[in-house]
Amino acid sequence: MRFWLCMAAVLLLDQWSKWMVAVKIAPGQSVEVWPGVMWFTHVFNRGAAFSIMQGQTIYFMAAAVVVVVALMAYNLFAKPQPLLQLITGMMAGGAAGNLLDRYRQGHVVDFIDFRFWPVFNVADIAIVMGGILLVAYFIWWDKDGQSNER
Repeated sequence: MRFWLCMAAVLLLDQWSKWMVAVKIAPGQSVEVWPGVMWFTHVFNRGAAFSIMQGQTIYFMAAAVVVVVALMAYNLFAKPQPLLQLITGMMAGGAAGNLLDRYRQGHVVDFIDFRFWPVFNVADIAIVMGGILLVAYFIWWDKDGQSNER
């Protein structure tokens, strides 16, 4: 249940934030939200992270479908520990959010802009944080959910 709730929460937050940006900020426009630190800049990304591989929409959609379906199947059949359910839910929700953008619009809406890093979105945060937490999980926790530190 944790997987599904986390996936849904990430997907809803991602889509809501992108919708708000689309409604309030014209494409290409920036709005400073934290003076001198962070802007919301409405941009379209037809590529992957850092805008690489522009125009490979079908490839990214196929990869996202594989990831989301694999994480759903894993959670349905493997019954992972609660923490792993949350981590994989973050990753699946982020992948589903960007997949939905690509399906509906042919591109991903990015808007979080620190000016020293490529513009990104909530789905990207969930995917990256999920990946980092997944690595940490397998380094510090065993399959019984117990700490590996002795």
